[in-house]
Amino acid sequence: MAQHLSVIGALNDQVTLLLKQRIFSGEMPPGSRVVEVELAQDLGVSRGTLRAALQQLAFEGLIVQKRFHSTFVAALSARDAYEIYTLRNTLEAMAARLAARCIDARGKAALGAALQTMERAAASGQRGEMIDADYGIHRCIFGLTDHSRLQAEYKLLEGQTQLYLRHTAGLDYDFPEILGIHRALVEAIAAGDDVTAEHLARDHNTPDGEKMVALLQQEETNEA
Repeated sequence: MAQHLSVIGALNDQVTLLLKQRIFSGEMPPGSRVVEVELAQDLGVSRGTLRAALQQLAFEGLIVQKRFHSTFVAALSARDAYEIYTLRNTLEAMAARLAARCIDARGKAALGAALQTMERAAASGQRGEMIDADYGIHRCIFGLTDHSRLQAEYKLLEGQTQLYLRHTAGLDYDFPEILGIHRALVEAIAAGDDVTAEHLARDHNTPDGEKMVALLQQEETNEA
């Protein structure tokens, strides 16, 4: 059934957001082919509008546009997983350190609200909500850094990070452990403890990252 979008706001942005939601939800699974004619009809938009959205998604690493106009949803490789989690480690560690150094009452309130969202997600047992809350905490931390270029770099990685988080959610997903790690991170930042905050932010992605890389390497070996 065609899904007609509102004319309010930038249509290209609406289409981009909707396609992201389909990719993250698995409705458009990794490796699946994007047929422009069918997808444009389904969304009720022109092919020009769709192509603009696809170009943006390609820029963000969520769509792969190959020669002869073949377009596919990006699949996560072992190398992709390695680069994403190690880059996140570096960016998030820097953000946590800077946020701790300039934290104020307003920042503490924002972090507290983000942590409460994660607590509710953990209590619900819904992985999708937990993933969104996880990213929400880090987005909040970056917003507190007063470092526009750092924020821009993390924004560029947003789509790939969301895709990565949904892959790692397929591993052993311990809600209390994840909540505990992020609570400790929030508390360190709120206390202005930049050393502890940096350490926690740098290391918390590594265990799942290493597991995901190993799993994907095994899958790639089996497919070779």
